[in-house]
Amino acid sequence: MYKFRLRFRLPQSFRISSKDALRPIALPQTTTGLQLRAIGSDHAISGCDELVLVGGPYNLESEARVAGEHAKVALSLTAFRLRTGFDLGADKTIGVLTKAGRKHFEMQTGTRVQSDVHGLLVYDASEDTKFLAFKAGLQVGVHIDRFETTLGECFRQAGSLSNRHTEALRLYAFSHFAESARTRFLTLISAIEATFEPEERPTSVKRLANLYLWILKLSFINADEKAAIRNYLDGLRKKSIRRLGRDLAGRLLAFKQYSGMTSGAFFTQCYDLRSRLLHGTVEDETYDLVTLANSLDEFTSDFLSQRIFGSVTSAQSASIE
Repeated sequence: MYKFRLRFRLPQSFRISSKDALRPIALPQTTTGLQLRAIGSDHAISGCDELVLVGGPYNLESEARVAGEHAKVALSLTAFRLRTGFDLGADKTIGVLTKAGRKHFEMQTGTRVQSDVHGLLVYDASEDTKFLAFKAGLQVGVHIDRFETTLGECFRQAGSLSNRHTEALRLYAFSHFAESARTRFLTLISAIEATFEPEERPTSVKRLANLYLWILKLSFINADEKAAIRNYLDGLRKKSIRRLGRDLAGRLLAFKQYSGMTSGAFFTQCYDLRSRLLHGTVEDETYDLVTLANSLDEFTSDFLSQRIFGSVTSAQSASIE
């Protein structure tokens, strides 16, 4: 008998409002149990910045792992729908539990003890197990009922997400844990870019690129220079990311404005700033990156909603905890 355990972290500014330490999650599309637990049996869910989603039991370890991976995508999607991000970890152990330490804690608790994992862990649930982890302002809350409803919707949708969309959601979630406005801004741009698929330029442009490639082939330029120019000319066959993002934003968010600009103009401004920040041609202080990152967060949420769901997700009603 196996279960999956998915430990995730909430942003410091966000909590799930529930006085329970353990909340059964009722999902009509699942045949096994699902529970949301606070870290520590004496803590309420609303008081924790780290929570655990536990699913099972399953007869096979492989079944538990597939279900856990599905739940991980569903949680990422749930965070996005709630206009925030969950840190789902890299499925790595939190701290180091030595053999001697394990024996000590097992004697103390009278149960099997193993190291906890930040992310997904599949374990043998045939006997009681304790999980041990060593852990060296204003908060926005979402009620547990809303969290449960959204998670149920996202469990249904998680299986249909493409790899591009899953990566975009991961980056969007990561932006909520960025330690600086610069990092948050650049991560949000990356989340948008992750959804892009190269689009061909008009035939006339491709013919011109082919002509230059033919001339390049006949030239006496050295091999390294030829390779560099060839890569550049090959790139001319596709729309630039800047233009692709501008066109998509204008099409998907035609009637929305951000910082007083049309969606296409706003993306262009942000992408140009992203390029200057990465190439060191502008100082962070030149722009109010905190304000701009807040607007870009709204834009990214709307953009990804349209790309993934075909509609803009409405903002949640928030309460202060």
